Amino acid sequence: MKLSQNPNYVPGFRDIVNLRDLGGRPRPDGRRMKRGLVYRSGALYLMNDDELQRLRGLGLRYVLDLRSRKEVRKHPDPQLPGVTQQHISAAKDPDGGELSLTAFGLARVLLRARRSREYQGASLMDTMATLYARSMAFDNPAYRELFRRLDAGNVPLLFHCSQGKDRTGVAAMLVMLALGYDEESVVDGYVLSNEYRAEKLTALIDGHRKIMSRIPALRFLAQAAEGVIREFGEMTINVMKQRYGSMDAYFQTEYGLDAAARQRLCERYLEPVDASQQE
Repeated sequence: MKLSQNPNYVPGFRDIVNLRDLGGRPRPDGRRMKRGLVYRSGALYLMNDDELQRLRGLGLRYVLDLRSRKEVRKHPDPQLPGVTQQHISAAKDPDGGELSLTAFGLARVLLRARRSREYQGASLMDTMATLYARSMAFDNPAYRELFRRLDAGNVPLLFHCSQGKDRTGVAAMLVMLALGYDEESVVDGYVLSNEYRAEKLTALIDGHRKIMSRIPALRFLAQAAEGVIREFGEMTINVMKQRYGSMDAYFQTEYGLDAAARQRLCERYLEPVDASQQE
């Protein structure tokens, strides 16, 4: 399927910007999240003048920047008149410091973890996926603020990180899970970043094909740096359930979203049953 045929597609933005509407995709029962209320993207500095003009036309009320302070200092968001713009880092390393999910950042955390007793004997995939999931899944002030804004109806809103795939991808998964979407379709939306970032990912792999053929771990890190890995998204959901026993308990403990609060979100952000069934 072409990206333009995806229900979350927003016209007028280059693929590299990775901007999507969370609305439009059906739940198993056929209900759909309303379009035009919640958006996700890569960093706003990636946008050209035409794209920024289109962004302003979305009527945004709030933008949440999930990047680290170092990333924000290097490439600050352009100012959007009339829009509340907030920065809260959404990923932390095992010591609680801010984590930039670059190839270097991931490799540094990985090397440290491989020396610890907890990860001895674990595969590279399992170690990386677990570290990735733990860096965002728990005690995350950025995601708590996102859900607070959603619960307050402070929309249309947009959240973003540097490439719109990891911190943004996990945030999008959480929103969809809170709205009753099934885990498989939520992870499908997560890995769609690989199609938006296909050109960057292919260029990185083709440019270093020889050394990657000798050191397979480098190809793995390249995939994690420029794209996403499905197992990372799946592991993120798994570690939530492992710690709390269920997604219901996870949402209530981490975000204060009990059954009534999640039902309130569904009433606000999902189309009525009759409307969602009309074709």
